[in-house]
Amino acid sequence: MCRLLRPDDLVSASTSSQPLGLRWGRIGIAVVLGEAIPIAGLFILVSLYSFFIADNVSRPPDQFARIVGSWIGPIAGAIAAFAMSNWAGKAVPHIAVRQALIIGAAIAVLDIAILVITGRELRPLFLFSDAEKFAAALLGGLFAAIRENPNPLRR
Repeated sequence: MCRLLRPDDLVSASTSSQPLGLRWGRIGIAVVLGEAIPIAGLFILVSLYSFFIADNVSRPPDQFARIVGSWIGPIAGAIAAFAMSNWAGKAVPHIAVRQALIIGAAIAVLDIAILVITGRELRPLFLFSDAEKFAAALLGGLFAAIRENPNPLRR
């Protein structure tokens, strides 16, 4: 049975300076980088395209960005969510899965907030990408937890 919060966590957390033992600094960094890394990758790719490939015959950079962004967003977003969640969980493998739940949900909410603020329509691809990022973050936390306990869902 998967138990995300156990009574002994509350006791050990009361002696800690962190509520429930969560590392909020690492969670915040993981969320920001989990969203910023794919955006930076897309920016770099579009910049390289516009400087070295784009000409009068090829697609304009903004059209190229929309096409490539449909691929970069879900793929790089999942990889970044996994890596950042795994990194955040390394420091506290006993609660890495709980931290991963927070990181995955926060990355998905931040992504949707960016889409709403910029006025983009919410397409099914975006919602699928956010669900994929959440699942990847959860896997990253699970992999971090496996380092301490080969079967982290059973204690």
